[in-house]
Amino acid sequence: MRRPQAKILFSVCGLIGFVCGFIPVEKASAAAWTQATDRGLSIFTFRYADAHRRYDENGAAARPADFQKYEIEYYGEFGVTDRTTLVLRSAYQRLIDDGADPPMKAYGGDGIEFALRQRLYQRAGFIVSAQPGLTSRSKVQSTGAAPLSGGGVSYEMRLLGAYGAKIADRKVFLNAEGAYRWRTSRPPNEWRADVTLGFEAAKKLEVFAQSFSTISDGDGRAPFEAFRAHKAQLSLAYRITPKIRLQVGGFHTYAGKNVLRESGALISVWIDRDYSRKSRR
Repeated sequence: MRRPQAKILFSVCGLIGFVCGFIPVEKASAAAWTQATDRGLSIFTFRYADAHRRYDENGAAARPADFQKYEIEYYGEFGVTDRTTLVLRSAYQRLIDDGADPPMKAYGGDGIEFALRQRLYQRAGFIVSAQPGLTSRSKVQSTGAAPLSGGGVSYEMRLLGAYGAKIADRKVFLNAEGAYRWRTSRPPNEWRADVTLGFEAAKKLEVFAQSFSTISDGDGRAPFEAFRAHKAQLSLAYRITPKIRLQVGGFHTYAGKNVLRESGALISVWIDRDYSRKSRR
C-alpha cells in the first residue's frame, strides 16, 4: 500500500470516526485509573503506517524512506483488586523496508509486555498510579521507537497521573505519564512522556487527542544511535453495546531524530469483561 492508498484509508477511518464516537473517560486504557476487582478490558487493534521520509540527526525530514508496517495488537487489563490492575500487551507485525540496503521484509511476534498498575492516591477527580513492567524479547520490532531488529528484554517504571471532571455537563479528563525503559539489547535506554486529553463531544461520542514522546538516553551499542520521536494521535469511537466499543483514528510522527516520519491509521474493538463468579452463573 503506497501513499495514495494510505490517504484513502486515513480518510475512511476519519469518516467512520465522526459517524461513531469514543471511549468513556473513566475507563480509558493505559491511563492512571485501575479496573475494579474481577473486571477487565480487551482491545484488539489493527494499525497500518508508512513513511516516505526519515528525520536525520538534526531533526530535518531530509532522508528518503520507503517503509510500511502492518500490525495486529492485543491489549488487556484485569482487575486483581480495586487498587491493582494486571496489564498485558503483544502484537504481530509485518514490516517492509524497500528503502533499506538491501531491501528488508520481516514478520513475526512483538515482545509480550507484562505490567502491574498500582493505585497510589485518589481523591475527588485526582488519581496517581505507578506501573512497573517487563517486555520479553521480540522477533521483529521492539515496542516504542527502538530501531528495527532491536527488540530485547526491557524493563520499565512508569508514573501516571490523571484528573477527571465535568465542564458544562460534559466529561473531560487529562492524563499524563512519564516512564524510563531499560533495555538489555543494543538499542539505548529510553525516556517516555505520554499525554492524553479526552472530552465528551456528545452522548456516546468522545474524542482523544494524544501525544507520545520517546527520547533515547544517549547512544546505544553500535550501530544504534541516539534518537527521539514525537507522535500525535487523534481518535474517536462508538459504544455499539454496553460492553463493546469501536475506535478509529490516525497518527503522525511530527518531529524526531534518526527515526521514520510515520503516518498511519488504526481501528480497534474494545470489549469490557466481567470475570466474577456471579457473571458466569
